[in-house]
Amino acid sequence: LTPAGYLLLKRLREHAAAATAAATGVQEESIDPGTQPRVDPRHLRRLCEKSDVFQVSPEEAGEYSVRLAGWVDTFVDLTSSVDPYPIELWEELEAYFDAMQADRLGFSGGRYACARALAKLELPCLNGLSLGNICLIVKLAICDRFLLGYRSGNVVPFRFSERCSKASMALAQNPMQRTALHAASMEEARAGVWQLLNDDEHGSIVLSNVKRLFRARFGMELSETALGYERLRSLLFAPCFRDICAVEVTSKGREVIRQMEARPWVPSSSSVPAAAAPLGLEQL
Repeated sequence: LTPAGYLLLKRLREHAAAATAAATGVQEESIDPGTQPRVDPRHLRRLCEKSDVFQVSPEEAGEYSVRLAGWVDTFVDLTSSVDPYPIELWEELEAYFDAMQADRLGFSGGRYACARALAKLELPCLNGLSLGNICLIVKLAICDRFLLGYRSGNVVPFRFSERCSKASMALAQNPMQRTALHAASMEEARAGVWQLLNDDEHGSIVLSNVKRLFRARFGMELSETALGYERLRSLLFAPCFRDICAVEVTSKGREVIRQMEARPWVPSSSSVPAAAAPLGLEQL
């Protein structure tokens, strides 16, 4: 992995945790790196910049990276979708994840924590691979191979993941959560999203706010799985919504839906959901 400043800080605390575990005679996993003394990021950068051993380079968003002077970059690109690993590796990983039971769902934390945990397992298929390579393998296992997924913020075998559950619900066209509120039909969903955008001063809504606003405005749930889609983004990006809105990413990286300006669709008065009475906080 490219040794960015934030990653150097993380690795220093991990090494400190390992040293503490060795000094106290306990398992390394029992020491949380977050409990180790915090390194001053500005002090670390100044030390690297003053050293002839390191080369400090500016990165995006005010970040920086540190390399050994004169060394050629061989870092793993985690944004790459290219899979350079042999099929035998994926078959062994699939067999390992398939053998995991529900009482040991997976790996606490995100991709990086999962990669560190896999590295410590010393699986034959991962022998000799750097932590950066294992991070890329975890990314591909989640995004392309569907061997892993997320559940409550942790990485788990795909069959236990929220995405797998959503796929099953979408196939059956059932809402993910049963509530007292009615799940909107496709006609109600189209008309309701149109109304929300039409009411907005700028004709755009942050994607993560759409469900909450729909519920508060119309007193019903906008459930993508009840309409046959795994993700709300996929529903609003589908052909059935192309005459109503477009899904865009702002310069700050936020996903929004924006009202179509060219030949916008206008629902009939009977298809627009009636405004609901104000909801209580417990319903929001």
